[in-house]
Amino acid sequence: FHPFAVISCFCPQIALSQIMARMRLTSDGRSAASLNSRIRVKSVLGLTIGFISLNALLVYVLVLSPQIAQIEIGMFCLGLILLQTPILYCFYHMLIKTRRAVRRTYKIQEEGFEGFEDMIVSIWCTCCALTQMGRHTADYNTYRALWCTDTGLPDHLEVNLPADSPQVHLPSIV
Repeated sequence: FHPFAVISCFCPQIALSQIMARMRLTSDGRSAASLNSRIRVKSVLGLTIGFISLNALLVYVLVLSPQIAQIEIGMFCLGLILLQTPILYCFYHMLIKTRRAVRRTYKIQEEGFEGFEDMIVSIWCTCCALTQMGRHTADYNTYRALWCTDTGLPDHLEVNLPADSPQVHLPSIV
């Protein structure tokens, strides 16, 4: 299996951070002033592990405490929702902004859903959007994909963004 495809499906946060590093984007989708201002895979991995651990802890407490009243279970569920909603919002916000930046950089036109295509594709087919962006931002025929590096590529590579690339017209995933 291709490492980037696996990461896109099972840990999309890592895949997104690798694409953002290749594109030199900050968390709000703007061009980074320096390579040090990029999102780092180790930071994203740490946040992801922390988030999963916190969820697992809350579920563990629920399962091991049969004496918990219904109201307390409801409070735990509300806590999970309140914790997950802003994190999911931030992830999808960054994904939509990154997809828009990739389209702008590589001159890829929207085909349908004018103005909403990035949002629709990002939300309804996250792994497809990530793998498509991964193919645009790296030459996997020349360079091998790596699992947990900042760019998903060998460290000696400097990702060059196209200055005046020709107009690319791809079919929509949706």
